[in-house]
Amino acid sequence: MLKKGIYYSIITAIISGISVFINGFASKSFADPFLFTTMKNAIVAVFLSSILIGLFSMKKLTKLRWQDWLILIVIGLVGGSIPFLLFFKGLSMSTTSIAAFLQKTLFIWSTILAFFWLKEKITWHHLVGFAALLLGIGLMSPWKEVRFGTGEILVLIATLLWAIEAVLVRKISQKPDYLLSTIYYLLPWGRMFFGSVFMVIYIGAMGGVREIGGIRAENAWWLVLTSVFLLGYITTWYASLKHAPIVVATSILAIAFPITVILNSIFVTQQISGNILLGLIIAVIAVLFLLRPIRLIGQI
Repeated sequence: MLKKGIYYSIITAIISGISVFINGFASKSFADPFLFTTMKNAIVAVFLSSILIGLFSMKKLTKLRWQDWLILIVIGLVGGSIPFLLFFKGLSMSTTSIAAFLQKTLFIWSTILAFFWLKEKITWHHLVGFAALLLGIGLMSPWKEVRFGTGEILVLIATLLWAIEAVLVRKISQKPDYLLSTIYYLLPWGRMFFGSVFMVIYIGAMGGVREIGGIRAENAWWLVLTSVFLLGYITTWYASLKHAPIVVATSILAIAFPITVILNSIFVTQQISGNILLGLIIAVIAVLFLLRPIRLIGQI
């Protein structure tokens, strides 16, 4: 089970790293990045709904209790809607690279929450690995000035909400007799479906719905491409949370950032600095160090 979780986490990190790189180009085709994200999430929600129908899982939805629906709605709120709004608003207000760095600290907040909520252990081994991982990510970040303002606070809150989502999904997935964990793709569907509903409501309230009609054909291709990556990300991410502890899944996911930086260095700036190479090496070593106790007991 743990080995499967590690493999899913690695796949998620690769998908995420490539996806962020591609989204950097795709988002430039849209005047409103939040509208772009909403439409992309809505497309994935449609994909997942189709998958559930194809697996005949939609019939099982009638067996869900109101508490189950409430959990799906909460996941949609804390994972698929509110943090996106806060994240993009924070980025628009931030003039430093601290905002981007803060979003990469998901593994820290998730592990802290898992320690209190799921009783997962935190050892000196984790602390050393986390410090090294932060150092590696920090070296790869394009620091310009160090400032912590409203924009950075919003990004941090968004990151904390995604951490809550990860721990909640992990907790639910560990109950084998729980209907929410037995219906495959149901949790990702709840995240994307209800998240999209809330985001569409927000866009409608802000008067952004009419902008959808102005989308050109080339923009539609960007939407489809990024939606496919998002579909792969959310399904493998939730699968990794089902099979691996929070500290393992989120630490491996942090490798997505170096992947994005390397792709950007190769295809955009066409140069790789010493800091980027050093940060990459340290980040990879940090993740391997965090996985070492698992290797020693023969679980991978």
